[in-house]
Amino acid sequence: TMVGALGRLQVVTVLIVEDDEVYGYALSKALRAAGRHPILCDGWTDYLARLETDQCAKSVVLDVRLPEGTPNGLALARMTRMKRPGLNLIVVSNDPALLVDLPDGARGFPKSASLADIAAAAND
Repeated sequence: TMVGALGRLQVVTVLIVEDDEVYGYALSKALRAAGRHPILCDGWTDYLARLETDQCAKSVVLDVRLPEGTPNGLALARMTRMKRPGLNLIVVSNDPALLVDLPDGARGFPKSASLADIAAAAND
């Protein structure tokens, strides 16, 4: 299977939780250009399932504002810290004022930041 082949090659996977399709696509392209394997999760439940099963994932990029009635990116970041403490956490938002109270070691970027800079942070 493709997944098995990728696992053997040790491709570094970056999980993305982003409800803005255009931004998610652009970020995926920037990550691919930086030599990473981006996976755009289908919402927060898909993300949490992948977090449990995808051991190739080394970084995650979480949008703070997600659809009404779902956990926001900061809540997902805290859950991620508990489940996978060593994961590289990146949190993005259109509103830089929301990039506060990040879990230890997480980095926040406004969405106006260069996608290349965010991709570089996902490579650390």
